[in-house]
Formats: sequence, C-alpha cells, structure tokens
Amino acid sequence: MRRKLFWVFVALQVLVPAAVAGLREADVAFAQHVLLRVEPVDPRDPFRGQYVALGYGISTLPHLGASEGDCAYVRLYRANGEWRGVYAGSREPDDWPYIRGRIEGGRIVFGIERFYTSEDDARRYENALTADRLYADVALGRGGRATLTRLVIRDL
Repeated sequence: MRRKLFWVFVALQVLVPAAVAGLREADVAFAQHVLLRVEPVDPRDPFRGQYVALGYGISTLPHLGASEGDCAYVRLYRANGEWRGVYAGSREPDDWPYIRGRIEGGRIVFGIERFYTSEDDARRYENALTADRLYADVALGRGGRATLTRLVIRDL
C-alpha cells in the first residue's frame, strides 16, 4: 500500500507542473496575437543574464476610474499593422481585443516588460529600436492576460 501511495505522490509531482505548463501553452496557441511597438530600457539582470527591458506606448495611457494598484484594461485597435489603445479603464471591456495590466507608479504594467535573450540578439534589438522597427508579439489570453512570445524586427 505504501509503495502505491509513493508512486501516486511521484506521479502528482510530475503531472501537476506539466498540466500548468500545458494550460499556459494552450492559452498562447489559441490566443489572438497583436504587435505592440516597444521601447527597450536597460539590458542586464545579474541572475538571469541578458534581457531587454520593454516599455509600451499603452503603458502611459490615461487610466479612467482606476488608481494605484488597480487592474486596468486597455481596448486595442489596429492601425498600420500595429495595435494601439486610447485609454485604460477599470472595467473589463465587452468587446475584444483588450489587454489587462495593473497600475504601478502611475504606469500600467502588463507583465510583459522583460524579454530574456542572448547578448548578440539584445544588440540586434537595440539597433532595431533606434531605427523604430522593434515590436513585441503578444498573445492575449482569457481576461486580457498578456504573454510576450517574441520580439519582431519589422522591415520599413
């Protein structure tokens, strides 16, 4: 009996994390993808290595009815191949697509502000930024949850 309980416990240790990862991947696979223009900031984390810190134009939108620490929802619209927003509200929009964030320090933080990469790729992304050609491919899941899937360098 103890042996069976041991193996059930071991199986749960493997299956639970796999199920969580699988659900997240399913969110990304079936989500609507949008391209957001990005603004990198500072590229180094001593524990995780090279990364590109990202800012978004939609992070500084006026947030109506929401204050520090509140959830903010930005309704997105497509313009010239990229997605933009006009304002952030405190209520979840009825129509799609939208992205959910949280107001921190007067900005809206979406949880997609860092992208880890190699040092060479980070340089390429910084060069693309100076040429105003860097975009983030973001998967929008249930409730406006955002997942940064990759950075895209667009041709002019």
